Amino acid sequence: DYEGSEDYKGVPLLFARAGWNSGRYVQFFANTLKANVIAGNTWSVGPLARYRLKRDDDVDNNKVKRMREIDEAIELGGFIGYTMGSWHVSFIAAQDVSDSHDGMMATLEAGYTMDLDEGVRLGISVSTSYADDDYMDTYFGVDADNANRSGLSQYGADGGIKDFGTMVNLAYAPWQNWGVTGILGVKWLVGDAADSPVVDDEGSETQLFSGVMATYSNSPVLCQTLTKQGRSIKPCVGSTGRLFR
Repeated sequence: DYEGSEDYKGVPLLFARAGWNSGRYVQFFANTLKANVIAGNTWSVGPLARYRLKRDDDVDNNKVKRMREIDEAIELGGFIGYTMGSWHVSFIAAQDVSDSHDGMMATLEAGYTMDLDEGVRLGISVSTSYADDDYMDTYFGVDADNANRSGLSQYGADGGIKDFGTMVNLAYAPWQNWGVTGILGVKWLVGDAADSPVVDDEGSETQLFSGVMATYSNSPVLCQTLTKQGRSIKPCVGSTGRLFR
């Protein structure tokens, strides 16, 4: 519904990936497009673009819907990741370039992936995010005008650690072409985000999300390998049921 809401809303979850044997890839997942531009399977570095939904009077909460609309945001940034066996760690940072919130958010994530059985893979990750003053005040602050509109108390939100989270995903591919992946996660808003009237009075600091994604490829593995102009390319395509707040 909105970040900090206690109401849930279903949205499509889309996934597509094209990877080369060199280790380079281009990937779209949910609201983020990123590309690894270096060779190898240990380090990954590259640019990313992210789309953030607007917050308007379509939200369920009667007070939050009366606040000024926050436009959709386009965020540009980059990421770096390191993989060692079944372990991985990544850091991403992105800045709003659409004059919506004018802020920056950075996320540190670490995870572990294991094969449980033939065609069954489990992934577990933990993460934490930092957001600057502009981001926090846009989404969690309540200025005098918004207090008048909504009836909420005035509140100024400063930059800092915004949340901690964990996610589990289970991929099952028993058929030659088709598979299914389930995702379950929880994020806990902390600090000024959790103390905001938008969250503390009208929402919830605990943000649950879940989803189911059907996957398809033309080979028994998740990503099909093709040869084109002397290069090997592995495209993966996913479609989904529903996800998220």
